[in-house]
Amino acid sequence: MYPVDLHMHTVASTHAYSTLSDYIAEAKRKGIKLFAITDHGPDMEDAPHHWHFINMRIWPRLVDGVGILRGIEANIKNINGEIDCSGKMFDSLDLIIAGFHEPVFAPHDKETNTQAMIATIASGKVHIISHPGNPKYPVEVKAIAQAAAKHHV
Repeated sequence: MYPVDLHMHTVASTHAYSTLSDYIAEAKRKGIKLFAITDHGPDMEDAPHHWHFINMRIWPRLVDGVGILRGIEANIKNINGEIDCSGKMFDSLDLIIAGFHEPVFAPHDKETNTQAMIATIASGKVHIISHPGNPKYPVEVKAIAQAAAKHHV
């Protein structure tokens, strides 16, 4: 088994409490071999500026045997599946997670949420969908799973 954690926020997402250094130390303590920092995308109220994500390119890839992936938990912005990650941000990131967050995309009916999530999956810009079981954002699970399988998400 290769323990990893691919969805972690730092103090740059102001509802979190840890720094990159804190996570490295905790990963070493717990035997986690790889983790990803995926702060909230810049359209969230508590999110870091897009420069935060661009500047991740200077982060080390490996510290004391712990691998570090540079990522984002981007926000699905609309029914077309657009996310708040663009341009140079993509060049600096290893992992793009995307999901619904209320300040960016208000909860809709199951059909609308499903359409937006499938459009995001089909965009080719994301690797993982976050919080697919959030009860505020009901989706058609089978359709999401089929789209994810088709697009390798």
